[in-house]
Amino acid sequence: MKLLEPGRIGSMEVKNRIVMSPMTAGLGGVHGEVTSRVIDWYEARAKGGAGLICVEETLVTSREKDGLDVVGQLRIDDWNQVPGWSELVDAVHFHGAKISVQLNYTGPGADPKLSPGVQARVPSEFSFSRESSSMDYGPDGLYAKPAPSREMGIAEIEALIHDFEEAAFRAKKAGFDAVEIICYHGGPAAFLSPYTNKRTDAYGGDIEGRMRFPLEILRSIKRRLGEDFPVFPRIPADEFMPGGIDLEEAKKIARKFEENGADAISVASGTWGTSLSLCYGASWPTYQKRGFLEPHTAEIKKVVHIPVFMVGAMHFFEMGERILDEGKADFIVMGRGLIADPEIPKKLYENRTEDIRRCIRCNECLACTTGYTPVHCSVNPMAGNEKRRSFRGADNPKKVLVVGGGPGGMEAARVAAVRGHDVTLIEKDHKLGGNMVPGSVASFKEEIKYLIDWYDCQLSKAGVTVELNLKADVEEIAKRDSDVVILATGSKPIIPDIQGCENACHAIDIFMRSSANVGDRLIIVGGGTVGCETALYLKQAGKHVTILEMMDDILSNENPIVKVTLTEKMIENGVEWLTGMRLTKILADEAIALDATGEFHTFHGKVVLAMGMQPVALLADELRKTLIHREYYKIGDCVRPRDIFNAIHEGFAVGSNI
Repeated sequence: MKLLEPGRIGSMEVKNRIVMSPMTAGLGGVHGEVTSRVIDWYEARAKGGAGLICVEETLVTSREKDGLDVVGQLRIDDWNQVPGWSELVDAVHFHGAKISVQLNYTGPGADPKLSPGVQARVPSEFSFSRESSSMDYGPDGLYAKPAPSREMGIAEIEALIHDFEEAAFRAKKAGFDAVEIICYHGGPAAFLSPYTNKRTDAYGGDIEGRMRFPLEILRSIKRRLGEDFPVFPRIPADEFMPGGIDLEEAKKIARKFEENGADAISVASGTWGTSLSLCYGASWPTYQKRGFLEPHTAEIKKVVHIPVFMVGAMHFFEMGERILDEGKADFIVMGRGLIADPEIPKKLYENRTEDIRRCIRCNECLACTTGYTPVHCSVNPMAGNEKRRSFRGADNPKKVLVVGGGPGGMEAARVAAVRGHDVTLIEKDHKLGGNMVPGSVASFKEEIKYLIDWYDCQLSKAGVTVELNLKADVEEIAKRDSDVVILATGSKPIIPDIQGCENACHAIDIFMRSSANVGDRLIIVGGGTVGCETALYLKQAGKHVTILEMMDDILSNENPIVKVTLTEKMIENGVEWLTGMRLTKILADEAIALDATGEFHTFHGKVVLAMGMQPVALLADELRKTLIHREYYKIGDCVRPRDIFNAIHEGFAVGSNI
């Protein structure tokens, strides 16, 4: 397997071709120092077998000078930080991995909430294409943090180059094997891009001028640390912005970096103002196809002779293996995949591919760090809490009965069984998965199928007894000789008290039967995630679809990246929606709705309800009176309908603490 073959980056030999992407985790201390959680975070991925660990964006200047762009941001601007960095490096090296650090200065990315009173130092004044919202994104999700800013003078630029050099020197002293210069989304990226650099002096203008700042950083580091110390940039293959870097210019940029001593090229995408659906390069949500940058990376690979890193939803190792085999890249960068399962490389070495827990690309990890909280993951409750949430075997093994085979129930059963409890899981349906089953039908949600399969496999390996097609009632549960009962009965669709509801179907019904049998015109009532995904699924099946949403906006509770990408996909596919519409009556093939002005409208088509979910709580109410002498827990949607993240995390917590 080429993924597991050794590779070389300049003088550095790496044991395999799997690279952990530099992803901001928000685990640093208040002064940007390395904390025990930071060490645990990276050590888990090194222990899991990744060849190269790329530490997240780390700032080379002080908070007072340039501010922060995310919470918990790491810094390497002071020698007092070096001991912490050295401890991190030692932890990673202990497991045979190499480690690099991504150097940056905040530049136009400075977040005014985290950097009060700081004027962002930028190459030249420029304006974002949208106003900032409370989430620091524009109303349509464009990545924009318009902090007060000012253009830098030549002396400041030269001093900043020295700051990068000093930071790299500290990194080498701490034991790092390489450094990466962030040239997309970071401070140097603002110089590189014609979209953000409008200077007319030696640091602006044509590509030679715009590349001068990052190239001087590269050459300065090489002079100070030696030509044999690996240094490489991460560049945008395309900024997907009018007036920004496109693929042809990216190829020129890659060649110039190589000519000036770069040891590799890491490829990403986007800049400030780029739509979040095309931003970051490695963080596209599930609606964007995996490996989106494959053709871009392959083109850059053709014009350089140094290693090229491929990013972009590469958690499917099969895709990475093919890309390496076809010579389109030299290293495969896994980001969210290694959050979901830090042991992907180890499991590949051991030929245990069925044990790989795959990322579902919900972007919970990214949304939390941009939302001022430390990283966490929907499918891996230990992410960001590797030591704090580790569990040990049960001191007193018990008989555990789990009622419900959705994500919460499966996770509780898995963890409890791994700890040594005797676990039985009963599920009323003919298969496990709960609402993940209809939720995985659309082609753009197929990652969830792999999660269901993973749980099926892990429950079997852990020795969980699974009983399907068994609807539990109080009598069934009471007669079981169990010490612990975990109720995870999930949720069911909300059916509104509206005339004619018997003429409608629910979104779940659409996914559980062939879309060919629902008619050609459909009215989706509800513009949340389920309603919008249903609309996109039906539109891709050739149907005419209209969404009616009572609120002023669709996807109002979604994180910005998911909201933007799903909205763009609906527009691209021709899905129509109307807001401020309250459903009042349903006929056989019509919906009547009232708008904000009090006017009634009639819409023709089969009505599909997507108005939310409600707990399946009747059994819980009855059991509360019956199970007074047993441990009893409720988890997931039967407590309150939410999402996969909450269900799995609650299941993990209960399974860990029985």
